[in-house]
Amino acid sequence: MHELILTWTEEAIAKSEKIQEQQPSKNPGTVRIGRDPAQCDIVITHPTVSALHVEIFFNPQMQSFYLRNLRPTNPPVVDKISVIEGEVPLQEGSSIYLGQMEFKVVAVSGTEKRVAPTIVNPHQLSTNVDVNQSKESIKIDIDENKISGMVADIVNTDYFQQLQQLAHKSRNKSAKTIEAGAKENPIQVEQEASNVGVSKTPPTRPPETDADGIYGSMCLNCHQIAPYKRDLWCTYCGTSMATATKVLVKPRNQ
Repeated sequence: MHELILTWTEEAIAKSEKIQEQQPSKNPGTVRIGRDPAQCDIVITHPTVSALHVEIFFNPQMQSFYLRNLRPTNPPVVDKISVIEGEVPLQEGSSIYLGQMEFKVVAVSGTEKRVAPTIVNPHQLSTNVDVNQSKESIKIDIDENKISGMVADIVNTDYFQQLQQLAHKSRNKSAKTIEAGAKENPIQVEQEASNVGVSKTPPTRPPETDADGIYGSMCLNCHQIAPYKRDLWCTYCGTSMATATKVLVKPRNQ
């Protein structure tokens, strides 16, 4: 038998009422609380309580007692929540306010606490499966002959043959590049000389001075004049001095 014990204090007198699942009442199936003795099973005389305020009943599907509001303009407060309409479950320790009157649910017996179902993510579930257990419980039959035939069909296609040829050429090209990079590069003088079409051997320069005076070298790219030395590159722009023009910088008689 499911039952609920409700307690309260009225005019300094402690009172209690036992509400059972199939308890006889003025409204079968529910126990009503309010000021009107003609409609209510539990009569409260406090002026803040409505004539027909609430009713308590047992829900067999949810296996729990519920409180339903019957006075929307004077809603009860259950566990600090105002119940303007509808119904709320009651449990041991629940606090109920009807106006300024406080009621306590001190005991609930014969009921089962219902726990909300847990929704499990199927992806999360699969990651938690024991690997060894899954190996034993899941068996996959593989037709090796069928797989071999499928592989052969792919390998024999023209497209696959073209891919193999491209891969072979790419490997050969990479090998040649690595081999060339391992060799020592030609000296830069020879590269520059070959670009301008002159001898790879640096030219023999005349002495810095002669009977006419002091000479310098004029770069054909930036036209800057540098001291006449055996410099291979212009100190201003970096151009090869192999084709530099010899210019008289200071005559002898000056």
